[in-house]
Amino acid sequence: MVKSNLTTKGITESFYYLVEVYISTFNVYESYVHSEEIRCEDLIEAREKAHKRREELISNLEKQGMFFLPFASQENFVQGENACYSVDLFLIQDIDGEEEIHTIIGHGDCCTTEALQFEKQIFERLKISQS
Repeated sequence: MVKSNLTTKGITESFYYLVEVYISTFNVYESYVHSEEIRCEDLIEAREKAHKRREELISNLEKQGMFFLPFASQENFVQGENACYSVDLFLIQDIDGEEEIHTIIGHGDCCTTEALQFEKQIFERLKISQS
């Protein structure tokens, strides 16, 4: 278990994941945004749940049962015939109420190297603090 919070020198840091769905028909209909916070005492558990939830949301979008237009990635988008979507995954670092957002997966399904390195460093720091 890796606890999702850390207190050092009176400063409290907590970490959680955020899964965000963004759907656009490029002004044919109003855009849709839905966000879900994934918080657990164990950050590893939160990470697993967040990745699983992201995959579930993508699967639901691909089934096309919830919206009016068929979905397409940006490269396959046809104006008026498709909707475009992204399902992004963020690691949120909350330092005494100030949040910093680190994109893990998003913006065209690319992973940001810095965010993945940051995520790894956070897990290492949390593990060390609990030893």
